[in-house]
Order: sequence, then C-alpha cells, then structure tokens
Amino acid sequence: MRLRISDMPAAGISLTDTLEAANLPQLTVLAREGACRLTASVDVTLYITPVAGMYRVEGKLRTEAALTCSRCLADFETALASHFHVTYTREIPGGEEAPGEARELDAEEMGLVPFNGEEIDFKDMLQEQIILAIPMQPLCHTDCQGLCSYCGTDLNRGECNCRADTVDPRLAALKNLKLPE
Repeated sequence: MRLRISDMPAAGISLTDTLEAANLPQLTVLAREGACRLTASVDVTLYITPVAGMYRVEGKLRTEAALTCSRCLADFETALASHFHVTYTREIPGGEEAPGEARELDAEEMGLVPFNGEEIDFKDMLQEQIILAIPMQPLCHTDCQGLCSYCGTDLNRGECNCRADTVDPRLAALKNLKLPE
C-alpha cells in the first residue's frame, strides 16, 4: 500500500485496501515460528491528511488470526483489530544537539516516521500495527482454567485427580505460621 505525494489533495485522501498475509514478510516469520498465523486477509482503511509539511495517517485494520492459548495451550482463532495514528515526515523537526545541553527527542520518540522520495510506503507500518494488535497473553476464552500444574490435565475439560492441598515445598514453612489477632 503506497501513496504518491503528488497525488495528495490538500484536503486529504482516504485509501482502502485488502492485504494478503503472504505479502507481509514480518507476519510470515511469525507464522513460521508458530507465534501467530493470519487466517484471513487484512482489511485496511487509511485517511491521510497533509499537516505542516508532514502527513498524518489515521487508520483502522481488521483480520483474523490463529493463536495458541497461554493458559491451556489450545489453538483458537480470534479477531485482531487496531485503530492507530502515525505521522510521516521528510524532515525531522529540531536542530543539532549542542554539547552540555538537554538532549532533544529523536523522530521515533516524537512518534514520527521518516520517509524519502515521492512516495510513502505503508507496508512496514501496517505490519507493525498488526503485530501490536496480537495479545501478549492470548486466551481462548476469558475464563480459561489452564492446565493443572502437577499433572498437566486441561482443567477446561474436567477435574484432575491431583490433591488440591499440595503445597509448594518452598512455602511449606508458612503453613504453620500463626498470626496475632
């Protein structure tokens, strides 16, 4: 997904596209590693507005992904969605850093994405937004019970025969602790 700057109207432009996961190399690597696999195309809508020599992008994306539950290790599919704002610029605002003075923020710290030439390529930014939409600890459902820490039984499918009163040996000394009332 690209935009030629010369095609940009002063009032802004809206772009809509559908991207295939096979054309997104960073997501292909995640799928190969087993972290996340997109199961549907990515629907993207971008609204780009020129602002003071920069280009503000407001976007939405939506797709479906196959993940592994972090509690019970079951595979499941879920929707991934993101709403984001990014600003592209050719020149980074600010000046040279003077020795002994406070350090100025760099482009990344200001949330700016530099670009060169007459075209903005949104591919890397869109891949980043999809990756950010992936939950850090995916759950197959909010009340997932996970696996028994002793025998590994999936507690969503039923009880196990492990003793519930088993205490971690490192904490066994606290079992007999009497607190004053």
